[in-house]
Amino acid sequence: MKKLLLVILIITLPLITYFQYKNYRRFHPPVAYEYSISDKLDLSYHDYTLVEEYYSKSVEVGAFARAKWRNDDIDVRFPDENLEVEKNAAKYYNQMLSRLSWLEDVLEHSFELKEAGYSNEEIKHIESGIPADVSKWINEKPSFLGMVIGDRGQYVWRVQEKLIAKGYEHNLDGVFGLATQNATITFQIDNNLYPSGSIDELTFQKLFID
Repeated sequence: MKKLLLVILIITLPLITYFQYKNYRRFHPPVAYEYSISDKLDLSYHDYTLVEEYYSKSVEVGAFARAKWRNDDIDVRFPDENLEVEKNAAKYYNQMLSRLSWLEDVLEHSFELKEAGYSNEEIKHIESGIPADVSKWINEKPSFLGMVIGDRGQYVWRVQEKLIAKGYEHNLDGVFGLATQNATITFQIDNNLYPSGSIDELTFQKLFID
């Protein structure tokens, strides 16, 4: 009888050990699948849906990887290339990671631009391919349009700086006087624009953007 019990024990012990290991392994994945969230994100990004998507996907990607490990014994980082189900799971996991990486790049870049003093509107321009310095001019364009002789201030100063930088020498004093008007007219003639002597849309475009 003792021999029989010993035989049974020898047979069943490895099975018990194996199933205990399987159960332990099921709830202890090889790595922590949680996505590490960046601490340099623009949380007031001009398209807040991207912020929401980033946080949602950062949770989803870890939950998906853990579920595949626990339910299907699949490590999505190292799929068996001979098993289609594992390849598909890994493909979906990597697609989520790729989207997360793109969202993170966008929000981190916007964070850096905000730190440099850019507004959401300016960041929109930059993201559309407009250089950062030009974006600021576009955002402030209403302050330049309609500028005529007699105007003064920081925006007149900027017009004078641009004219001088393009070779139209005159006083740099923040006053849109006769010299600035003449320089503007000469600039307009040289660029085939109507020589109004004031800052209109086309003159602004040529002076600040082109």
